[in-house]
Amino acid sequence: MDPSLAPPQTVRFGEFEADLRARELRRGGARIRLPDQSFHVLALLLEHSGELVTREEIRKALWASDTFVDFDHGLNNAVNRLREALGDSTGVPRFIETLPRRGYRFVATTNRAGRASAKTISKGHLPQSALEEINGASGQKSEIPKARSRRWLLLAAPILVSLTLLIAIEPWKSPVRPSSRSFVLPPEGTTFYLIRDSGGPVTLSADGTKLAFVAVDSKGTARIWVRPLGSLTAQALEGTEGATFPFWSPDGQWIAFFSDADRKLKKISLAGGPAVALCDAIFGRGGSWSQQGIILFSPGTQTGLHKIPDSGGTPMPVTEVDRSVHTSHRWPKFLPDGRHFIYLAVNHQRDASQDGVYLSSVDRKENKRLVSSHADAAYASGYLFFLLNDALMAQPFDLERGELQGDQRATVERVVYDPTIWKAVFDVSNRGVMAYQMGGYVRGSRFRWFDRSGNPLGTVGEPGFHSAQVLSHDGQKLLAGRVTQFGHYSDLWVYDLPRGVGTRITFDDNDVSSGIWSHDDTRILISAKGQGHYNVYELDASGAGSRRLILDIGVDIGPIDVSPDGHYLLASGPEQGRGQLWVYSIGGNSRSYPLVERGAPKEGQFSPDGRWVAYTSNESGRNEVYVIPFRPPSKPRRPAGADLHGKWQISASGGQRPKWCRNGKELFYVTPDNTLMSVSVVRGDSEFRVEAPRPLFHSGPISPMPNAPALFYDVSRDGSRFILDVDTPPERTAPITLVENWLSDFKR
Repeated sequence: MDPSLAPPQTVRFGEFEADLRARELRRGGARIRLPDQSFHVLALLLEHSGELVTREEIRKALWASDTFVDFDHGLNNAVNRLREALGDSTGVPRFIETLPRRGYRFVATTNRAGRASAKTISKGHLPQSALEEINGASGQKSEIPKARSRRWLLLAAPILVSLTLLIAIEPWKSPVRPSSRSFVLPPEGTTFYLIRDSGGPVTLSADGTKLAFVAVDSKGTARIWVRPLGSLTAQALEGTEGATFPFWSPDGQWIAFFSDADRKLKKISLAGGPAVALCDAIFGRGGSWSQQGIILFSPGTQTGLHKIPDSGGTPMPVTEVDRSVHTSHRWPKFLPDGRHFIYLAVNHQRDASQDGVYLSSVDRKENKRLVSSHADAAYASGYLFFLLNDALMAQPFDLERGELQGDQRATVERVVYDPTIWKAVFDVSNRGVMAYQMGGYVRGSRFRWFDRSGNPLGTVGEPGFHSAQVLSHDGQKLLAGRVTQFGHYSDLWVYDLPRGVGTRITFDDNDVSSGIWSHDDTRILISAKGQGHYNVYELDASGAGSRRLILDIGVDIGPIDVSPDGHYLLASGPEQGRGQLWVYSIGGNSRSYPLVERGAPKEGQFSPDGRWVAYTSNESGRNEVYVIPFRPPSKPRRPAGADLHGKWQISASGGQRPKWCRNGKELFYVTPDNTLMSVSVVRGDSEFRVEAPRPLFHSGPISPMPNAPALFYDVSRDGSRFILDVDTPPERTAPITLVENWLSDFKR
């Protein structure tokens, strides 16, 4: 028989090869674990490549007639496991096509030149023709005398040695398939939003066939987008507006995410339907979804990790933060057993010596540091990926022992890293796919002046990570929060605008990211933690001396504005059933009252003459800007009612962040799409009148926080210039890099 007609026992297709004799599936030389029934299905489909194999034919080949099983469930499970191993998709099949209610067809090209019987392949034996070739006669048993058999062995010895060498070298085996790279650009009309507190870094489905990320449209709305790797386009997931930090379900049919709008952990199906709220999560910092139906997540910036069923429920703690060394546990990732996981533990304070990637378990029986790092990590195909200094490293990881082994090695080009949230923009899949955004440390944003038409005029300070900026009343100084050390709380800085010099004025470990000027610009009021909650303190604008406590109500409170005479403080505080903006008397007593009785007022500001207050409220169902008269109570217990002397709605179709021009004749605010608006104001002793809002310029493309309530800005004394916190753009437009077959890079 011509040996070329013998069916090959190793069938190659795409980047895979199936060893029918050893019943092994390999990719790039690496074995892929596959249940026996799934391999039998693969072998049967390979035998009939290009042809329909009915479900009944598969049943007869896999299950004996006297075997009682749930055939449909068993076959569906076997095919699903096979598809997972191949990274295949039912929607866009590369290998296995489903013919509904009929069966399956193998659609990829293979190297097969002939066929062996389904029974022979499924049982893992050699075909009869091959046995006949070995025995020397077709259809006859070999009957060799013992003496001759020994002589045959002597003659065959050199041949066997040669065959052994050939098998070891495998000259016919295809070389390891090299890795390949492609690029994903932002969807048309959007920019990526993969970093910051409200971002959505890239995340790959477990089978490596789909990529999800967050992108922002021209109106500043952030959504999750999903792109199948076999497609050239991505689709937005409606119902994910304001989504942050998405992660996949194990079967790739759902995506979980954190909602900025209502501070919930949610999930949404790729098949359609509304997002489903699972539990509260005020400031989510990553999650992971196990095969056992457990979601592990970080609900806040300074918490341990919690778990819930993927159907929702009450979160249960899994890790507890040791406050002596850490302040936050975040970015958890389940390991394949669904019990162990890795996570990042960090310290917001100055000591980062114990920061690193840790290994723990949902039963809380173990916890140990694997490697010192300042970013999240991921596990795939026997390797732990983590950031070391500026490089993404990979190191072999023993799942059984929970230990790193061997040497660390750099993997790809430098990836984008956001030090404000300790997050690198990358993900890896067990199916040999890696996704990342090329870059380095995020530079942050920069303060820049713009005129009333939106033309840039100049910059203030250096690029960095800032919080809300506030101009002094005389317009000569700028107060802003700035992160001095990556990964830690921000400190307050005062910029002398004429001189172009910035001075740091706070140096402690507490979060003092924002503040306001006193009425005479000599002092600064800040909110800082003390006695377990945030109080209002006062310090010299030069930074000299110590801070002084001026208001402690027993719960968190933050200063918003001070009246021009310095007698009253507008502050955000507890709702107490009546409101969120409160007026406090300054000067030895703690008399207070809510600014308004209904809605959720915020972002208030006194007019320059102190007679009016502009604020934002959602009482109509959306945020709008209003103005009310400000009249301090004539009696200690009498609240200043907004309804006594009228209320005026300033914005027409949504608005936030009201700011008065220093002459009191103009109000500014920001629309939902980050357009800066102007409203002329006519006021007198007996009247208050406003004209129709007029747009000045659209600031959407340079907004640093698309999921934030509105753009942070302030206005010069004469109303001719605006200072904005401008985002540095590279991370918004740089493509996502996809690497397929990354394992081959480690085999060189």
